[in-house]
Amino acid sequence: MSRHTRNPSADERRRAAERAGDPVAVLRERLRRGEVTTEQVRVAAVLGDARAWALEPPTDPTDLNLALGREGSIYLVGRALGDRDGLAASYAADCAERVTSVWVQRHGNDALLRSAIEAARRWVRERSADAANEARRAVRAVLASDLLVSSDRVYYAARAAAYAGEAAYVRNTDVAAANAANTAVNARIPSPGDSSAAEVRAEVHWQQDRLIAYVLREERPL
Repeated sequence: MSRHTRNPSADERRRAAERAGDPVAVLRERLRRGEVTTEQVRVAAVLGDARAWALEPPTDPTDLNLALGREGSIYLVGRALGDRDGLAASYAADCAERVTSVWVQRHGNDALLRSAIEAARRWVRERSADAANEARRAVRAVLASDLLVSSDRVYYAARAAAYAGEAAYVRNTDVAAANAANTAVNARIPSPGDSSAAEVRAEVHWQQDRLIAYVLREERPL
């Protein structure tokens, strides 16, 4: 009677890696299954993800230089995913939404800002001209508001929402997303020039982790 060894299935290999607590093996199996591409893993490595770095260590100095700033990071994600998932607009909305509380602390509610953020999310879902026009109207309302009068934290929170809305209709959505990310970080600065505050560092780290989660398809644009 012949005897042979059964090769484990992809699902079995992935479950075994998860049980072993081996995040590199899990990502390797996802790559093998086609859930992520080599390019996406390379970009995640450049963005600083240790799992991806173990599989595809960066070798292109141009990529490493681009990743030094958030604008470069967003460019790299756009290169890996393109705009088919509405990633830039979703990311811009994510960044802006996190700092609406700064606006609320002064003005009581975030309806003005949320209209622009939700318009961007609607455009991601629908990709319609009507959704883009709604985003334009919402952005104009934010920028025309009498409440938008200074360059402090509250001002930057509003600008982040405006950039999120712009990502629904401008040609370079990655630029709008980079602007939303940067202004959201500025909204965390407690006083002018104090960019070393813990909440500023935490915001930058969150943004970077969010980009990695998007590029490795661990989060989906909303």
